[in-house]
Amino acid sequence: MLRTLCVTTFAAATLAAQQPGTAAVLVLYQPKPGMDRDFELGDQRHLAWHRSINDRWLWPGWTIDDGERRGFFLDATFFHPWTDFDHPNEPGEDEANWAINVAPYADVRSVMRYDIVGALTTLTPQQLTAPYMTLAFVTVHPGMGAKFEAAISATLRAVDTPHLVMRPVSGASEYIVLISARNLADLPSNGGQIESAMQSAGAFVERVRTETWRYRPELSYVPR
Repeated sequence: MLRTLCVTTFAAATLAAQQPGTAAVLVLYQPKPGMDRDFELGDQRHLAWHRSINDRWLWPGWTIDDGERRGFFLDATFFHPWTDFDHPNEPGEDEANWAINVAPYADVRSVMRYDIVGALTTLTPQQLTAPYMTLAFVTVHPGMGAKFEAAISATLRAVDTPHLVMRPVSGASEYIVLISARNLADLPSNGGQIESAMQSAGAFVERVRTETWRYRPELSYVPR
């Protein structure tokens, strides 16, 4: 399946240079027209295969509820040492099962590799299953990544809601600032927190776009 297949080609030299426990991979799917239900049923069958081998990796899944990618599906895995991706779980069987159960019903639109910025992150793996996530995708001017991170740090330290910041490594050019939400009523507050952070880093930011992710427990894999 793409959940593990797509991350195995990353260069070993790059992996070794990263700090352990910071790796994240995000995979974006667009269900084919009229095949949303087929995609969901196929993904559930594939998740059952992961359960059958007692996979230890957490793969939460979300439907994107608004923004430019409304209706797309995204799953991801977080908080890995980069070296984990040199040793995926049963990659041959995984790929074969994914090809049968998922590939016929959706197109993979992107695979994105990120490094989690630990100093700007309070969200834990257990909190990835919050009902909603507010996302800001931030395009930072070239060479301004470190200054952007320093500029938003004070604002984010004042945010009580669990949040996560990721810097792009490969397959993406935008930072991600993610804030968990218990319900839709939390979205205005989350949006205000993101706006404050972006104002503090305005000189380093080229573009910001936002969207909301809705957690799909039936399309997520949580290890026993």
